[in-house]
Amino acid sequence: MAGYLGLPEQAARFASPSRTSTSVPGAFVYVPMCLCTGTKFSGKYNWGLTGSGQYIQFFPDGTFIDHGVLDQMLVPNPYYEHPRTQRGTYAIQNQTMIFTFADGRRRMRTFYAPKVQKNKQLFDFIGLGWHMLYEEHYQSQP
Repeated sequence: MAGYLGLPEQAARFASPSRTSTSVPGAFVYVPMCLCTGTKFSGKYNWGLTGSGQYIQFFPDGTFIDHGVLDQMLVPNPYYEHPRTQRGTYAIQNQTMIFTFADGRRRMRTFYAPKVQKNKQLFDFIGLGWHMLYEEHYQSQP
């Protein structure tokens, strides 16, 4: 089931009967995902522990600064053990984020984000492949 975070065969069982959208991820929580083609957004999205210093900063003009995330996410990579700070542009097409680095390299990852936040240019979280990155001000809900 598209847009479901959890086990697909259980999606119907745990879908909200009120059909209200949410951006709060969790086990067995239905969070509709946007198609997002052409979407530009902003924010600092942490990967792993906040104190790790690994994050990607996105800007609404379609540029990004990667602080050590993509060298470890886009493998194989000769910089895996010593990730770099890199710059480039991004584009979202058909639930795929395309990264074009300043040196001309292009890499892709599946992209997903909460549909309910598509027009706000800021998401609580984004998914790149099977990795979740949380916006720096995101507070998990009890």
